[in-house]
Amino acid sequence: MKFFSAFSFIFLMFFFFHCTHSTDVKEWKKIKKGEILVEKSAFHSALNYFFLIDPTNFSDDSKAYLYRSISHTYSKIGLIDSANFYLEKAAKIAPRGSYFYYVTKAEMALSNHQTSSALETLAQVDKKFQNKEEVACLLSQIHSGNYGEGFFDLSKAEKYALRAFRLNQNNSNKEQLGTVYFEAEKYKLATKIFKEMYYQESNNHFYKFYYGQSLFFEGKEKKGFQLMKSAAENNDSCKLMFDEIFSN
Repeated sequence: MKFFSAFSFIFLMFFFFHCTHSTDVKEWKKIKKGEILVEKSAFHSALNYFFLIDPTNFSDDSKAYLYRSISHTYSKIGLIDSANFYLEKAAKIAPRGSYFYYVTKAEMALSNHQTSSALETLAQVDKKFQNKEEVACLLSQIHSGNYGEGFFDLSKAEKYALRAFRLNQNNSNKEQLGTVYFEAEKYKLATKIFKEMYYQESNNHFYKFYYGQSLFFEGKEKKGFQLMKSAAENNDSCKLMFDEIFSN
């Protein structure tokens, strides 16, 4: 059975950019504040904050960074057209040959269902700019089958998910790693991750569901079922996942 996240979309996660322009440090910090809101799932508040930022005096890199942050936030709430609009703005303004240019180019390819092209670009950027969280995230999602079953490779998905997690242990990377463990039937490892996430945010119905699901397939059916059922009773998306598992 394929594990899937209610948060999944073309740009599953927002990214952290290491600013190389000392004159942009103040502006970069402003954008980071918005990303903290995204991390807390306060997507509409994050968008309102981003649109209050005046990018007039930003470098092209920082402008592209702002537009990508807006794009990723729109993707979190499922507004595909708006997400693509701001991703295209970022792609047009990112300095050619820069790290940002390559990553945005790969994301644009994925948004246009050109997964092979995205993989070629990511291979280039992974070689030129090593150990980047964004690259590891995208490669893990591609090899998890999110962009076509022809690219599905769980060993590679786990490799890159672990790399992203080691670079940044945020919730997005934890969820991706837990997802890969679940798909690889490493249920104890998935349970450990989702248990931690659920205990940190006990009001998050998705984390409750994923924790319960991992427990259920680990062999602890009773507790797992109760957690999934509770999440399903309080969230429509969780109910859909619950029905998919138990409809047969």
